[in-house]
Amino acid sequence: MLKDMAKTGGILFLITFLVALMLVVGNYYTKGPIQMRLELEEIAAKQQVLPHAAHFEEVFPDTLADHEKLSVAYNENNAAVVGFCVTTAAKGYGGEITVMTGLNFDKTVAAVRILSHSETASVGSKAETNPELLLDHYVGRNGPFTVT
Repeated sequence: MLKDMAKTGGILFLITFLVALMLVVGNYYTKGPIQMRLELEEIAAKQQVLPHAAHFEEVFPDTLADHEKLSVAYNENNAAVVGFCVTTAAKGYGGEITVMTGLNFDKTVAAVRILSHSETASVGSKAETNPELLLDHYVGRNGPFTVT
């Protein structure tokens, strides 16, 4: 009986070890492409909230919180600042909601885009799937804004 338990334990250990090894190898080979895809998605989001900008440069990356980013947007030949992209995160009902806001140089809102959320599909995600309910309300306005 002890011999059968040792054999079963050894087989389970071997299976667990092989699965863990496959996960480590898979993570190693997919880490770079995933990071590149995330960076491309971030650039695309910046271009959606500030379509008249050609180049973005992140500023103060060490002084902001984990999910907060501030980028300066420049025109075609980097001669002038045309606006700013601000990425913020807040706690929602179902988890964290990450939002990117494009601000024109005159500090009016150019566009707002929800980057990620884990809200319910029936109520919370309507702001993402039906932007005129919430996000378009801010376009063209300048703050201060109150979040409720």
